[in-house]
Amino acid sequence: CGEVDVCSSDCCTYTKDNGLPFEQCEGGCTTTTTTKTTTTTTTTTTNNDPACEVASKYYHPPSNLDDPYCTNSIDYPPPWDNVLDENGNMMFLFDNIDDCCQFFASSGVPREICGEVDVCSSDCCTYTKDNGLPFEQCEGGCTTTTTTKTTTTTTTTTTNNDPACEVASKYYHPPSNLDDPYCTNSIDYPPPWDNVLDENGNMMFLFDNIDDCCQFFASSGVPREICGEVDVC
Repeated sequence: CGEVDVCSSDCCTYTKDNGLPFEQCEGGCTTTTTTKTTTTTTTTTTNNDPACEVASKYYHPPSNLDDPYCTNSIDYPPPWDNVLDENGNMMFLFDNIDDCCQFFASSGVPREICGEVDVCSSDCCTYTKDNGLPFEQCEGGCTTTTTTKTTTTTTTTTTNNDPACEVASKYYHPPSNLDDPYCTNSIDYPPPWDNVLDENGNMMFLFDNIDDCCQFFASSGVPREICGEVDVC
């Protein structure tokens, strides 16, 4: 005759393990809920290139003189300020993009091939990316979109005490169907049982303790170790 005490955590375990219909135990079970929440955050950041604040007043080809583009970056060889052509004009520094691209035209590069890298323009980023050019001065001006996925796992353990515990019966009794081999101090029993007596004048279905109650089943051949206890407290 096993014991199922509904005021004990063993009540839940016992009822689950044995498939017994002890409704008074359900509220006393400990429930663990794990919730996973995924938050997706998209952040767009534009880092202005500090070179824009001190952009050169001149356009010039890159330092290697090979890549067909002109830029107003301040990153050019300082001696270029003093390198003049036969007409006394600066050879590598120009007042505008067209004059600078003419430098490449003299080497057979069409104007439409000559790119412009304006360190103060967002086009700088687009041009460098599209053409795979190594314009470090442009990288800071690119717009960067970052998507971050954060998964938070929250585990909550909740124990719901059975309200029947607060008004537990002072008696132990078998279940109302008199079949399932357990005894409980639940107040959920047929009211007439308060007045049903055996031949000795003792209450037939209500008992002062679990052992006396389980003796009810023993008279039907159910061993004590099989009789469960459901204590609503």
